[in-house]
Amino acid sequence: HQYRNINTVIGVEISKDRYAVSKKGLDRYEQLLISKGGVTTKRSRVDGASHDNTVLRTFEEGVEEQVVEGKKGSAKNTSTAPSLPTTQRCRTLELHNQDIGKLVERIAELQPTVVTMDVAFAKLPSGIIAALWALPKGARVLTFEEISSKWPHGSKAFPFRQINKGDRYLTSWSSGHPFKMWEKLY
Repeated sequence: HQYRNINTVIGVEISKDRYAVSKKGLDRYEQLLISKGGVTTKRSRVDGASHDNTVLRTFEEGVEEQVVEGKKGSAKNTSTAPSLPTTQRCRTLELHNQDIGKLVERIAELQPTVVTMDVAFAKLPSGIIAALWALPKGARVLTFEEISSKWPHGSKAFPFRQINKGDRYLTSWSSGHPFKMWEKLY
């Protein structure tokens, strides 16, 4: 809840083991939020999805930046959360154990603020390109690798710009791996 402008985040992991680690991290994050107070949470799954996924919605008290209607089955919110007063703000974090190329419709529906993904390919596959094109202007993509050089020649122009210098973070394979943050330009 440090970044007030982020409302929807999608994390995608194709490895079952790394997805399980991500879910444990989400559990710890949820407990941290609850322990600090002023936030309630709701866990669910994406309706109709055939792959493993989890959705964490957080509801902050006294924040009037985004109102959530919470109607069951609505296009933007498939949660069964009750209607919320206008003084609560909802944020959504979804984790998917899936190929990101199979989530293009979900990405287009949610219009996420941030997507985290690994791109360990010599060239980006068409499914990843479709997912990146489905993002709204201004969306951020956090990657482990450089993606502009992996964008296929002859396709549409690369629609992102790098907005960091490769900040280093602790990972399971490195004591300081440089992550890249990209902003969608159009």
